[in-house]
Amino acid sequence: MATNFFLAWSLGPTGKGIVAVLVLVPSLLVIIGGLGFQTAGVYYANKQRYPAQDIFATTLVFTLAMSLIIFAAVGLMFPWLQSFVYVAIPIDLVIISLGVYPLYLVAYYFGDIFLGLNHVRAYTVVRLLPVIIYSLLSVIFVGVAHWGAYGAILAFAMGIAGSGIAALILAARIVPLRLRMNGSFLVEGLRFGLKAHVGTLAQYSNYRADLFLVNYLVGLEAAGFYSVASSVVELLWFVPKSVGLALFPRISSLEDKAANLLTPLMMRNTLLLSVGVALTTFILSGTLITTFLPSYIPALVPLWLFLPGGAIASIYHVAFSDLTGRGKPLHATAVMFVGLLVGLVFYFLLIPPFGIAGAALASSLAYAAEAFLAVVILTRVAGLKPSALVIPTRQDLLLYKDAWGRFLKFGSHALKVRRQTDLF
Repeated sequence: MATNFFLAWSLGPTGKGIVAVLVLVPSLLVIIGGLGFQTAGVYYANKQRYPAQDIFATTLVFTLAMSLIIFAAVGLMFPWLQSFVYVAIPIDLVIISLGVYPLYLVAYYFGDIFLGLNHVRAYTVVRLLPVIIYSLLSVIFVGVAHWGAYGAILAFAMGIAGSGIAALILAARIVPLRLRMNGSFLVEGLRFGLKAHVGTLAQYSNYRADLFLVNYLVGLEAAGFYSVASSVVELLWFVPKSVGLALFPRISSLEDKAANLLTPLMMRNTLLLSVGVALTTFILSGTLITTFLPSYIPALVPLWLFLPGGAIASIYHVAFSDLTGRGKPLHATAVMFVGLLVGLVFYFLLIPPFGIAGAALASSLAYAAEAFLAVVILTRVAGLKPSALVIPTRQDLLLYKDAWGRFLKFGSHALKVRRQTDLF
């Protein structure tokens, strides 16, 4: 988040728009090239149906194969990409951003496998490392060396490369890495993963198509404004995505009865926290952007229109993990496809007359459609009441009270230890 604001401040709307598009394309290609295989890796790693060595080895071979396929596809489609996606963007920047794709895919796959094997520290390193490198090098390359968008994309590429290399090193510490393939895991993993992959691709397209369409229909400067608004809204997703990451492997190992107790608790409280963050963001955003990013004031209205949908989207993030963990990825896929279709309809209806404000409103409507359908499907699959999924209970509030009491008790104990240390 800090990197996004720093680059927005340093590069201006047009430069930030260029960086936003160049960072977005390889991440979208990772989702496309994933084919849901990382979801299968988490699922079967938690089920312990295949040895960890076979999961890593098969995934590594699959990663190399998919990288070659994606590079070939991008080469064939490049004239179209230049005219629709990379509008007015230098080709050398495009090459830098796409060149690290294989390592991006390695980090993406292996990170989720680490989580499925309960190697949380390895997962955390792989996910945090690119952000840390990107942040530090952006300050050096853009803030100190004044390399502009070139420096930002170089920092991004080096962050991704560092993450992929770290993933390989950490995996090699867990199991010996081999370039071999377990055919049974490959077939079963693709069969399971593809069911979820179509939906994941639809969801990611829904979350990212707006920026491409804003760039194409309104221009790079508008894309820069819009990228700041969407970056702020993504703050709301830190909680539901974290909950989803923890929930998916847990649900896959639970009986339905236990899952029916855990998921509603997670969903309604995630929604409550997301709404709280959205309200706080709404209250503070005007002052913060006016004070620190005055050239991005046009991003305020889209941000405000984005916030309701961003908060409601938390419902789907939790529902996706539950449905996939229950072995029903096609149900999650149906939700995402509906969200994508609703989004595309409203993007083309609202962006031409209303610009980035229309894009933000269309996104909120798409997220609301996803959330509504997710609740409907989950209630039918699990036999739950809709109110149990979205309305906090008195018991939930008691949990917050208990957590606050534990926090105060911990703080009091820490202060007591500090005083004893000072006396010593």
